[in-house]
Parts: sequence; C-alpha cells; structure tokens
Amino acid sequence: DLGEKYKYESYIHEISSREIVLGFEDGSFKPEKELTRAEMATIFTRMFNVPTTRSVSCFEDITENHWAKEYIMALVDKGVFMKDTNFNPDSVITREQLVAMTFRMLSDMGELEPQDAEMDFSKHKDFDKVSDYAKVAYKALSTDGYHLLAELVDHEFMDTSDDELFWYPQRAVTRLDCCEFLYQFIRMFFYNNAPAIKR
Repeated sequence: DLGEKYKYESYIHEISSREIVLGFEDGSFKPEKELTRAEMATIFTRMFNVPTTRSVSCFEDITENHWAKEYIMALVDKGVFMKDTNFNPDSVITREQLVAMTFRMLSDMGELEPQDAEMDFSKHKDFDKVSDYAKVAYKALSTDGYHLLAELVDHEFMDTSDDELFWYPQRAVTRLDCCEFLYQFIRMFFYNNAPAIKR
C-alpha cells in the first residue's frame, strides 16, 4: 500500500532528521525493533530537550556507570518515571507506558491536567485492558486531541459507524510506532499551542 509506505517513511524521516530516534551505524533503521525502557528514556530527553542530570541513581538495577543513567534520572527528576526498587532498563516499553510518560511530561510542563469528565470510549474495544495508572493519561491526552497508537478495524468501507479501535496497551512499542507517535504528537502540540489557531 503506497499510502502506508509514504506515512511510514515520513514518520521515520521527520523523527530521525530531528535526531530524536537515530538510525544504526550500518545505515539501517530497523523499524520493527522493539524499544527498551532505557532507549525510550534517551529518546524522551532528546524530544523534550531535558538536560541530563548528575542525580544519583535511585534504582538497584541502574548503576552509576549505566549508559542511560543520566537520561533515566533526568526523567525521574521531572516526574516522568516513578522512583522504585528496579527500573528494568532492558524490558520493552509498552504503549501504555509511553502514553503515561507523555502525560507526565506535559503535566510537568503545565500543558495538561487530569480529566474528570466521563469520556465515550465505546469505539475503543480494549480500554478496560489499560492499566489503572495509565487510564488518566489516555483520558487527558485524548481530550486534548493527541493521537494515541491505535489499530482500526474497518468492517464496512463506506460506513464508519461500526469501526472498532484497539489500543493494545500492553503491546511493545517498536521504533516505527515511536516515530508515528512522536510525529503526531509534535503536530498536535503545535496546534494546541499556536496562538493564531485556537480551537
């Protein structure tokens, strides 16, 4: 599908040209490769220009000389990651963890607040599978118009009334997923903050 290929290439091109998600030394990008929590920490600090920190690690599995320690602790200082016994740097990052990170970053920036209003997620068939800690993030980002990684099941081409959306919140985030998420995030962030285009 040419449309899909164009989207795929534009997501990767924009995010890699901003030097947020980098390619590999052999010239490959490996779009289907799943991201670890440590890798996502480095991507997030680049994306949001978070200064690295010399804060001492608060995790038993992040040593002072761990390659991502300064990025991880910078995000702990921002409230994007919670202090805990272990960080699990080599575990995959899930979609709901990425959404929760984004919500916490925007909250730290004063850009987003939790939403109390009831929301209609009836088209999203797996909202009940979102972990409780992440539900506030899905609600707040959805209310602000942010595009959260979702798969559309289109039953009738001309009829959208029976479309179903799946977030697959526990699915690992691939490098392509990450580029798509950040590409859409940047556009919505500019829209939400553009003085000339108030909604």
